[in-house]
Amino acid sequence: MANLHPLIYALSTALDCVGMDDVHHGKRVAYMALETARELGYPDDDLIDLFHLSLLHDCGVPSSRIDGTLVSTFDWEGAEAHCIRGYQLLNAIPKLKHLSDMVLYHHTHFEVLAQLDIDTRTVKLANLIFLTDRIDALIAQHIEEKEESIITVAEQIKREVRALSLIFFNPEQVDAFLKVSAKESFWFTLDAGNLQGYFEAYLQEIGAMEISLGSVADIVRLFAVFVDARSHHTADHLHDVAGLSNYIAQRAGLDAETCEKIRIAGLLHDLGKLKIPDELIDRETPLSENELNIIKRHPYETYQILSNINGLEDIANWAAQHHENLKGTGYPYYKDDISLPVMILAVADIFQALAQDRPYRNGMNPNQILEILKQKVVRGELDRSIVNIVEENLQKCWEVSMINSSHD
Repeated sequence: MANLHPLIYALSTALDCVGMDDVHHGKRVAYMALETARELGYPDDDLIDLFHLSLLHDCGVPSSRIDGTLVSTFDWEGAEAHCIRGYQLLNAIPKLKHLSDMVLYHHTHFEVLAQLDIDTRTVKLANLIFLTDRIDALIAQHIEEKEESIITVAEQIKREVRALSLIFFNPEQVDAFLKVSAKESFWFTLDAGNLQGYFEAYLQEIGAMEISLGSVADIVRLFAVFVDARSHHTADHLHDVAGLSNYIAQRAGLDAETCEKIRIAGLLHDLGKLKIPDELIDRETPLSENELNIIKRHPYETYQILSNINGLEDIANWAAQHHENLKGTGYPYYKDDISLPVMILAVADIFQALAQDRPYRNGMNPNQILEILKQKVVRGELDRSIVNIVEENLQKCWEVSMINSSHD
């Protein structure tokens, strides 16, 4: 079992890396939405949904390449594209499906939203996210433009928001925001360190919402989509590594719960790549030594994102160690006491990467991949028993590793 609240909170850090240069956008939106909703007396169920919704509202953003539009343009043609994609992604996840309509409408003007045939709660929560999302964009624009402190630009931001009441935003929510933001402390809390303290207290306040490993898998598949979308060269890598890891774990005789945890670790193992610049992930030419060193941060960043999620401690450790080996020459920890789940994940990662087409080579056939794995066994890097499982089930391993990936 795992706690849904810290799971979404932690993974939202990775999501903000996709849509923004600043990894606290979703958290700032959540803080402003929660404070505004509290002023309005919204019930606890609304507050919890606002918390999740704020952190996930930009899940339809396909790449950090569009971050300039998100923060530099207040309202733009085509904004609905990421709303539609976000709706589709969340609608496929049972535990988050109830948020999908709110994501769909979170860039819809209030004067339009009020005329649509949708329930009042969706209107209320979607428009509050629109309000606080656009306030965060205004903050970024004004601070960058004027090079002044947030308090200095706060009055200008409030004037602009007030002018858009009833047209863009729900007037009641605008009035509530103006009231809670009258205090300088409101704006100071938007600093990264203060936000962390605010949400540590909030997570304690709302307690646990336990979900099964199956529900965890449903949710983390959403974040695997973000990683795989970074480059068409590695599309579906995480999903196929997860499938192959699970298959090898079953053949190794591990229990069902451990197999499921390994599958989830496979879905998350490259999560830290969301903190790596797009131009390095999608590079078709060789990387410099410095660029390779930047890439090597990703397992460490994966652990930083996952380490505070109660119930996922094993998964966090396994995912973060997928580039370690038995010789202690892997990265970033140089560990040589590799657990069986980590070794399974490492073998699956290597196998799938070699099977998949890359810009610098075609995907390899099963026998070529097996030869490379055996060489790594001889060098003392991989566990012989795991590679033997691959050899005994070679064709099936290749098929599982390419279920989602294209191979020409």
